[in-house]
Amino acid sequence: MKNIDCNIIKLIEQINELRLEMINVSKSTGINSLNTLKCSQKLDKLIYSYQSMNKK
Repeated sequence: MKNIDCNIIKLIEQINELRLEMINVSKSTGINSLNTLKCSQKLDKLIYSYQSMNKK
C-alpha cells in the first residue's frame, strides 16, 4: 500500500511540474503552439494515469 501511495505522490508532483511548464511554454510560444500542445498531451497522459491509479 505504501508503494502505491509513493507512486501517487510522485505522479502528483510530475503533474504539477508539467502543468507549470506548460503554462510557461504557452506564455512564451503561444497557446496554440506545437510545444504547448506536446506539453498538454503529456499532461493528459499523466492525469489519466493518476485517475487510473486512484480508482484502485
